Amino acid sequence: MRVAVEGVFRYSDRRPRSQPSWEEILALRDRIVPHTRQPMEMEVRLDGRAIGKLAPALTARREIPVETLPAYIKEKPKSVEEEVVVELADEFDLPSGNHTLLLIPRHVVDGQLVRLRAGVTLGFRID
Repeated sequence: MRVAVEGVFRYSDRRPRSQPSWEEILALRDRIVPHTRQPMEMEVRLDGRAIGKLAPALTARREIPVETLPAYIKEKPKSVEEEVVVELADEFDLPSGNHTLLLIPRHVVDGQLVRLRAGVTLGFRID
């Protein structure tokens, strides 16, 4: 069965989205954490047992906000255009019935998961 997550996921060599209360922690992160791009993945656990990893399947260039402003400020937050992963996917043998699926992101600096898809992969593709 093909399992895929859709959203916007930023690479590990980027600086996380900032907000005023996190500036000291982000400055410490800038000094300690290496700025190298690691391979992005999501570990998949089925009922607590690791069954594999989701890997980037689709990338895109998107306008990404890099700061968070307080709600009372009505201006648009500062943003940059960068390459992001918009889908991570792989195929797994999933048994029928009710199960707990846990996704653990690795080397993702920040992002937003929009949709989780699980379904049978057909043997053809229509473009």
